[in-house]
Formats: sequence, C-alpha cells, structure tokens
Amino acid sequence: MADDPASGDTSDLELPGRHGLTPGWGRERLMATAPGQVTEVGFEHAPALFRSDRLPDEVREAFADLWDATAAEVADFVNVHGAERLRTRAGRRALWKRLEVLLARAQRLSIGLGHAYPLDMGRWGHRTVGVVGSGGVAAGEQVIAGAGVFTGPTTALIITFVGAAMTEMLEVYVATSARVERYRFAARAPSVQTIAADIGTQGSGPD
Repeated sequence: MADDPASGDTSDLELPGRHGLTPGWGRERLMATAPGQVTEVGFEHAPALFRSDRLPDEVREAFADLWDATAAEVADFVNVHGAERLRTRAGRRALWKRLEVLLARAQRLSIGLGHAYPLDMGRWGHRTVGVVGSGGVAAGEQVIAGAGVFTGPTTALIITFVGAAMTEMLEVYVATSARVERYRFAARAPSVQTIAADIGTQGSGPD
C-alpha cells in the first residue's frame, strides 16, 4: 500500500497521549468546574450511540472526555448566568460562541480518531451522516434556534446542549472512517490532512 504523498505532521490533531492529553482529562475538567453536577450531566447520561461497544475503545474513551469537557463549559455557563439564560436564543448563541475553540479542537480530534481508529463501517451499517463541511454551522444554528427543546430541569438543558455539540463530533468521526475505508479499498494510505480536506473541515490547520 503506497503512502499518500500529502502525509505530514499530525501533532496538531491532539490525539490522546499527545500534548499532555490523557484519558480522563474531560472528567477532571468537569469535576473541577461543576463538582456537584458530575453524576447528573457526565458521560453516563450521553445517548447510547456514543457509548456503543461498536465504537473502538479508544474512540469511546475520547468521546467520554469530549462530552465531559463540553458539559463542564455548559454547566459553568448555566451556573454563572442561570438556566433561564439558556432558554433564550441570545443565551444559546453566546454559549455556542464560547464553545467555538473547544469544538474546533474536538473536531480535529474526531478526525484524528477516525484516521487512527476507523469505525468498521460494515458493522455500523453504513450509517449516513450528512455533509460535514457545514455541519458545525448547521448544528450551531439548530441548537440556537431550538427553543422548543430547551424546557424542563437544568440538567436536561445541559444534556440537550452537550448532545447537540457531540452529535456533530460523532458525524465527523464516522465521515472520516468512511473516507479511510474508501482509500484502503483503493490500496491507498491517505494522511490525516488529506482526509480532513476531503470531508471539508479545517482539521489540518494550526490552533
């Protein structure tokens, strides 16, 4: 199998074990930011899709940290500004803006995971995930506009917001896995930057 000529440094993708990113970092952030809400909004409350044993262990562990880190940011926002702020369009827009840096890094991590630990697409049933290039923007617009789903107790609000953000990361991971599978079928070994360009993200850029 020939190497892709575009192969290069992938250190900016922040795979677990690089740049001090070790398993459990997200839970540590959640415990430090919102210790009283860990058991209420942590990864244990993520939809089953994120916790599925069909995902490689490394991917499931990384998603656990991404969920917890995102939950920490959302919980902190709610604790500072109040749950009612999250029930308004302006409040959700402000929170999504706050999450931009974290979600950009999460997207790069999801691409790196798909490249290093691609999903067995046959086992996944060739799940269709949509267009990744504009997915982050679409997800943001949906969660900002979705006033109808932001009802109920505070913990439900947090989980709803985190779930919307993490759904985009899962889609990025699955789309990356699908591209890797297609390249392998063609006896090619693409770089992670090539995959990122293929699916229309900014994953190969610097922080």
